[in-house]
Amino acid sequence: MREVYSGLAKLEHLVMLDLGGNRLRSMAHLPPNVEKLFLGKNKIERIENVHALKRLYVLDVQSNRLTSLETGALPEQLRELYCANNAIEDPPPDALANLCLETVDLSHNRLTSLDVFAGLPLGDLWLSYNSVPSVDAVHCLEGVPLTCLYLDHNPCAAEPRYANYLRDFFPRLEQLDANHAAARGVS
Repeated sequence: MREVYSGLAKLEHLVMLDLGGNRLRSMAHLPPNVEKLFLGKNKIERIENVHALKRLYVLDVQSNRLTSLETGALPEQLRELYCANNAIEDPPPDALANLCLETVDLSHNRLTSLDVFAGLPLGDLWLSYNSVPSVDAVHCLEGVPLTCLYLDHNPCAAEPRYANYLRDFFPRLEQLDANHAAARGVS
C-alpha cells in the first residue's frame, strides 16, 4: 500500500490507527478523531496533515525518511512523539513550541542541539545515537522536568562528568540511559 485509502477519513469513530510496515509515502486521508496514529516503518518524508487532528495525542513515525520537524506541523495537544530511526537534523528552535509533549523519542537521528526541547513539559526524552557534542548542550533545558533521559552513544556521553553533571542538572531524574539515576549522595 503506497497511500492511505481515502475512505479512512470518513471513519469518525476510529480512535487508533496502525498503518505501520507499509510503503506509505504521505500522511493523507486520516480519520478526524484519531487519538493514536502509528505510521512506523514506511517511506514518509514529511510530517503533514496531522495539525488539524484535534484529538491526536500519540504520533509514531519511527523508521521513515524524515529529515526535519517543521514548525506548526504538529497539533498542540500531542503528548507523545516517536520519531526514532530517521535522518532528522536540528529542527528550528520553535518546531515543538506550544506543544504539551511529555515523551519524545528522537533516538538514531542527527541532532547536535537540544534547543527545540526548551520549555516543554517533558518527562521522558530519548536521544540516544545522535551527535550531541557536550553535556553543556543541556543548559537550554533548565526547568524541564525530566525523569528519564537517554543521551548514550552521543559524543557528550564520553565526557567524564557526564552522569554526575546530568543528575545534578535534572533533580527529578530517575533514569539516565539504561541506569537508575539516584541523586548523588543518595543510596
